[in-house]
Amino acid sequence: MDQLGKIFSLGQQILKQSNEMKYCQRQSRRLRERVSSLLEATLPPQITAALDNFENALKKAKEMIEKFNTDCKIKKFLMASNNKILFEEVNGKLADVWEVFMMNLQIAQHLSISRISKREFWAQEDKLDAEQDRQLPNKNTEAILKGIEEIKDTLKALTAQEKIQEIKEEELSGSPWKLRKQSEFSELYEGEYYRSPVAIKVFIKTQAKSTGIVRTHFRREISNMRKFDSPSILRIFGICIIEKGSSPRFCLVTEYCERGSLRDVLDEEKNLRLDSRELLARGAAQGLYRLHHSGVPHLHRNLSSSSFLVTRSYEVKLTGFELRETQTSISQEIMEPKTAYLSPQRLENPFNKYDIKAEIYSFGIVLWEIATGKIPFEGYNSKEIYQLVFGKRQQEPLGGDCSPLLQEVIDGCRAYEPSVRPSVDGKVLSSMREILQKLSSVTEKCVKT
Repeated sequence: MDQLGKIFSLGQQILKQSNEMKYCQRQSRRLRERVSSLLEATLPPQITAALDNFENALKKAKEMIEKFNTDCKIKKFLMASNNKILFEEVNGKLADVWEVFMMNLQIAQHLSISRISKREFWAQEDKLDAEQDRQLPNKNTEAILKGIEEIKDTLKALTAQEKIQEIKEEELSGSPWKLRKQSEFSELYEGEYYRSPVAIKVFIKTQAKSTGIVRTHFRREISNMRKFDSPSILRIFGICIIEKGSSPRFCLVTEYCERGSLRDVLDEEKNLRLDSRELLARGAAQGLYRLHHSGVPHLHRNLSSSSFLVTRSYEVKLTGFELRETQTSISQEIMEPKTAYLSPQRLENPFNKYDIKAEIYSFGIVLWEIATGKIPFEGYNSKEIYQLVFGKRQQEPLGGDCSPLLQEVIDGCRAYEPSVRPSVDGKVLSSMREILQKLSSVTEKCVKT
């Protein structure tokens, strides 16, 4: 499913760039229609070969664009014989993918064109499109080059996103940085990285005396971060060290989530429907599930509603654990767990071992926030929360509109006794699997109704 997420991201950005091309419009539109039709299909995970071929077909576009990245080569291409087709090789590969999808997904019954004739039909369309595009005046050559350059930049950005790396300052200078948030220790900007929107966290109060130490931590951690690659985990592009002036500036560059944190969404959208809240809960669970399923089980250790970010389309991304050593080597900020999210056992003894049971409790508080929209133990100080949760074993109540199944999940996660919280033999994998399965059942019911 991670591969499907990559393909969808790659396809969506190619659709956007091809839509903005001012010339060779017929061929660009045709490519857009074909990629879009493949993206819209509901793909079962078992057709791995088809997904591999689809990804390779999109990557082939990069090779073709790089071949024509100079004025002389593109002009030579445009002046070639009329049967020259801009995306001929890419379209051939897409046709192969289309045929596999039709056989495996049985979508042929919804189409008026048979699987056998699809390649021939596309070839006819391509020939007509190329003939009409070639009727454009030669003065449009520079504009065509610009459109191809934009697609090339997008593909280059996607290639860069495959790996976490140190980013040069000039690679973030595509547009002015826009300040979105500010705290005592950092400033958060919206910027661009190869035409893609990104979040740029600039550390204010730094303790790093040497850029070498930061780079050492970064290089050690990036290999570990690759195993968290998932649409449900915030994507990390890398760090940028600006070595100008008397002291360096350190920046962390990540995927940009327009709606901010999960807590921001709950504060700003008080009238969220229950089914929307349930979908947010499932999205949050998918992120934590992926973290726990990263080879050797990995715990977040500081979970709260601020640990999840939300995109414009309400996708939820887990954050707050990535490049932890690198950030600690840079910033003076100390990330201490918030009292409202601590399990009774951790409230009683802060040195109590942090395990999957403690993390599940914290996630239960996050689920309670999503279901109610409220801030946990709002108005209470740490001592009062300790007395309520550990001393009196109290849980904050859920609203009457919460579905019974969601309430069962939340109450199970927040159970006072660790043994009652979801898990099988205390294993990380079993705990989040059980929670995600129940939340999936909740969201399936709300979609059907």
